[in-house]
Order: sequence, then C-alpha cells, then structure tokens
Amino acid sequence: MDDAPIECEVKFFPIDMQEIRKKLKTADAVLKTPERLMRRRVFSYEKNPGMKCTYVRVRDEGNKITMSAKQRASGGDIESQKEYETIVSDFESACNILLNAGLVQTGYQENRRETWQMPDGTLVELETWPGLPNYLEIEGGSVTVLKEVAALLQLDWSKHIVKANDYLYGLHYGIERDAVYKKLEHLTFDE
Repeated sequence: MDDAPIECEVKFFPIDMQEIRKKLKTADAVLKTPERLMRRRVFSYEKNPGMKCTYVRVRDEGNKITMSAKQRASGGDIESQKEYETIVSDFESACNILLNAGLVQTGYQENRRETWQMPDGTLVELETWPGLPNYLEIEGGSVTVLKEVAALLQLDWSKHIVKANDYLYGLHYGIERDAVYKKLEHLTFDE
C-alpha cells in the first residue's frame, strides 16, 4: 500500500454537535449531505493473513456504496494513512465477492454521518456511533488545510487524532484492543 493515495484526515473527539454546527455556519460551510445511516462490513488483516493493508471495507454511505483498502496511520503520522477507494453498485454483491475470494469478515458496523463542505472544498463529517460520544473528521488536501479548518472551528490542533474508531472506543470505555474488536464485530443502533 506504499503507493496508495494519502488519506489526509483527522478526528476530534468528543464534540458538541450543536456548537460545531453553529461554527460551521459561521465559517460559511454548507450542509452537503444531511445525517444518514451508514453501514459497513469490515475484513481486517487480523483474520486474513497475507493482506497488505490493515483492512478492506464495503460501506453503504446512504447516497453511494464504496469499497476501500485502508492502511492505518503509524505513530499518528497523517502521511502514513493510505486508502484506495472505488464506488461499487451493490453492497451485498461487493461483500460476497470478498467472501468468495476467501476473506473473513471481522465486523459489521453502523453509524450516522452528516457531511459539511467548507468554502475551499474540505469536508467536515459529524459522526454518531452506537455507544460513543459524537466526534468529527476533517478531510482535506493537506495537513495545512486540516489545521486551517480546525482553527476556523476553534478546535485545539494538539488534540487531533489520527487513528481509527477502535481507538476511540478503547479510549472511551478504557478497554484493551481485543475487547474493542469484540465490540466492533456487530455494532448497530438496535442493540
């Protein structure tokens, strides 16, 4: 995955959704996509020996379905966070292709996401996950842009996070990685 595009994004956790929405409006951001339910199936390297990425994911984003191969950031380094992503036409078929290729599914998760777009095109995603305080992701073209948007939203850059959601669950619940993975095997709003 060394040649994969950098996924230039950071998280801020936790946040007050209403306060962030006010700050987004003040910064002339536009609500691009209202809150919608998203679901994903994850195929992690822990149960798929030989994978060259951290995980493969098929995600129904409410308005499109994507398949991604992702490499987690090492040591909080944004430039080491990589992703290949493509749009697919059918969630179940894409998952069945991976299952029939021999991959083992390691998780099914749901979340709710609201997408805002800054005037420069940078995206701010407001995230709601079952059993977790709300957080946001800023995704843009460079670290400089991420810092500028964080400053506009009055977020303390020293508190940015360059890690996946399993880290947030571990942090919030004070549990170890194995317990987090168990929790993420089936994570829905119905439970």
